[in-house]
Amino acid sequence: MKKFKWIAAVFGMVLFANCSDAQNKKDMDGKHSNNPYYSRTDTAHLDVNDAEWKKILPKEVYNIAR
Repeated sequence: MKKFKWIAAVFGMVLFANCSDAQNKKDMDGKHSNNPYYSRTDTAHLDVNDAEWKKILPKEVYNIAR
């Protein structure tokens, strides 16, 4: 039974470390490189017109979001 608890504890620590590390990675796939308004921390209101969003966002995202 001690072995199972040890394995579960190690598994939990590895899972936690991987999840917390993923939160710290910035723009891993480059999806936001052409979006000057993208921010993970800024919560200010944006006043951007639809024509500008259409230039910035991918077609699928624009159709859903706007």
